[in-house]
Amino acid sequence: MRAKSFKLNIALGLCVLFAASCAHSEALLLRGADLYPVSQAVIKKGELLIEDGKIKAIGNNLSISENTKIIEVSGKRIYPGFIHSNTLAGLTEISSVRAMNDYAEVGLINANARAQSAIDPDSELLPVIRAQGVTALHVMPQGGPGLFTGTSSLVQPNGWSIDEMAIKPEVGVVLAWPTPRVPDFIPEEMAAEIKKQIDTNRSTLLQTVLDAKAYWLDRAGPKSLPVDLRYEALQPVFARERKLFVLADDLIQIREAVQFCAQEKLRCVLVGLQDGWRLASLLSGAQREQGMEFILGSPFTLPARRSEDFDTGYANASKLRKAGIEFAISGDGSSFSAPMDGGLAFNAAQYAAFGLDPAYALAAISLKPAEILGVADQIGSLEVGKQANFIISSGDALEISSKVEQVYIQGKALDMSSRHTRLRDKYQQKIEQAGAN
Repeated sequence: MRAKSFKLNIALGLCVLFAASCAHSEALLLRGADLYPVSQAVIKKGELLIEDGKIKAIGNNLSISENTKIIEVSGKRIYPGFIHSNTLAGLTEISSVRAMNDYAEVGLINANARAQSAIDPDSELLPVIRAQGVTALHVMPQGGPGLFTGTSSLVQPNGWSIDEMAIKPEVGVVLAWPTPRVPDFIPEEMAAEIKKQIDTNRSTLLQTVLDAKAYWLDRAGPKSLPVDLRYEALQPVFARERKLFVLADDLIQIREAVQFCAQEKLRCVLVGLQDGWRLASLLSGAQREQGMEFILGSPFTLPARRSEDFDTGYANASKLRKAGIEFAISGDGSSFSAPMDGGLAFNAAQYAAFGLDPAYALAAISLKPAEILGVADQIGSLEVGKQANFIISSGDALEISSKVEQVYIQGKALDMSSRHTRLRDKYQQKIEQAGAN
């Protein structure tokens, strides 16, 4: 009896594996939608051919095989999946519950803390985020008292395990540049303590760089020091093999970070840039001469100074773009905003509403972040050979009235349900029952 059951289980398992293989290799043609490749002009009423999870062809009147499955999507728009380039999704669940936050370590130097090891594949935030068109997340450890806060990871918000989710397990090291600003309303004694901590952070940062360099020189010698994982994680950054993502919003932070990256000859990406518009000339020169890259934070920020206009944050992107600066658009990277990181397109739309070219706004949440994160050969646009990560939208993706109707990752249509939709359906049912009574 056991032998028969064992054989039956094997047979069923082979059938399941064979069926899954066939389903993955089946060709799929989406026909009739306007295609927005980002890397080239819009293709009106185009066709997108998918095979083995990748884009096989794109255009009009494509040649297809007899067994190709055809999906009519006339009147819709197809965009590449969006890429959120600064998020804590997967490292936090409910920001007010301490046990559900795993994005910051104790101490100032934690470059060896890998986001990839801590991401929760079962997070309820991931289905909510991907249902809004985000198909890749650059998870950056940050927060707490740290300076070098960890090593970031690029993942897709879909998969049974961390390894299955991974697109690029180790992207770069995150550095939270010490803030120089102490709010005016802080009591004098507390302000003095904050200033003292700022001075400590600055001196620790500079000393860490010196210690790391001395460590690498010693490790290269015959009598080497014991392995220090913190300095080992920093070595690829100073060897220019990996990027340094520097969190800098304030005017002084940005200026000091640019100077530091130039002095150390690092491959730097400045993240945040709330005061970026004030230093557009400096940033333009740093991008042109040093190859520095930028990720612009959320537009939904309060003016940093009383003298600033209400729309200072909203107009930041257009001012940077007018200076010739290339950048990606993200959110603010906080645990509070993580549940709302699916609204990435709305961040881009807000910048577009205040002067940023809509076509560039779209590129800034798709192809531009892919280039910065070193995966533009895999994702970020609708091009032959790239992963079939795309969304079907009812209209303009930058219009709040448009709806993301279906999301595909590696050519597979994802389940669009989430905790949000389940709660909606639950209480809608209760309302209908109450009405019937």
